[in-house]
Amino acid sequence: MPHQSSLGTTDNSRVGNTLIDQHAAKSHKKNHAPFPWSEEQRAWMKGHVDPYLELDPKKRDMWSKQKAEDLVNKWRFANAGDARQCFIKYLQNALARSRMSQKQPPIIKFPRKRAENAADLWAKAPENKILLDTAVAEKRGDASTKNNVGIRSTLKAAMFKALSSKEQEQWEKKASELKEVSAEDKVESIWENQEIMADTLVATLEGSIGMGKNQVGDATYHVQMVYLDKEGNVQSTSICCGIMLDDKAFKDVEPETYTSLSKAWIKYATEALFQNDHMRAPIMSSPSRLPKTRPEIPSCHSTMTHGYNLIAPRF
Repeated sequence: MPHQSSLGTTDNSRVGNTLIDQHAAKSHKKNHAPFPWSEEQRAWMKGHVDPYLELDPKKRDMWSKQKAEDLVNKWRFANAGDARQCFIKYLQNALARSRMSQKQPPIIKFPRKRAENAADLWAKAPENKILLDTAVAEKRGDASTKNNVGIRSTLKAAMFKALSSKEQEQWEKKASELKEVSAEDKVESIWENQEIMADTLVATLEGSIGMGKNQVGDATYHVQMVYLDKEGNVQSTSICCGIMLDDKAFKDVEPETYTSLSKAWIKYATEALFQNDHMRAPIMSSPSRLPKTRPEIPSCHSTMTHGYNLIAPRF
């Protein structure tokens, strides 16, 4: 099928100037003019999209080839081969777009709102909320939060400051305890996010493809990811999704280039992640598990985690 996603592993392999040469060739191909369809021909092709989408997947290939023959016989193109190929690709792209959801999920999980301070907690207590609402209403004639954010914040701070030192200390203690719990929960959510990261990125990128208001049209994506897991090890994987060349991911079409680029990327990312000890310590629940010195660039081996092919270094 023309649209799919792929998660792949990296091994150690050699590559020359293949990527540069291929990029030049593909850039040149992009400059070619689109096939000169007439309005009548475009309407004819569009009329075949729905029947194609409704077919049994096993029958689509033969059906599209038969319709391509009908097309060239109907209009007698001088470049019949190009017409056939473009029409079949047109149907395949329509199929790919039909599978891509319009709804785009957020990438991983959005950060939680800021932790509440002592004045916030004080103002949430039912009896204090009544006092604050009354004060706001006296100032503005309306106690609603929506219309009085500024004055409400000012009055809240003033009323909290007017409390006795002992009362303020009690609320400060409650706020501090909640912040500690929130910090522990935040660290644990990082590891949960890692488990769904690949699936969420695929869904997000696929959701961007299409002709909707918040979409980008036809596109294909290849993403390399490297991150530190809960144990402090480097994990790496790649995603290929969108409209693919001959139904194949980049790693399957250009395996040597893919391997070389992945190896270089893992080297770069490993150096970046470990260049400063203080940058990684705050988010790790157990910093002692991390290597105490910057590791050599790893000899990679494949591991399977949550259905993804990952690369983990041997430290």
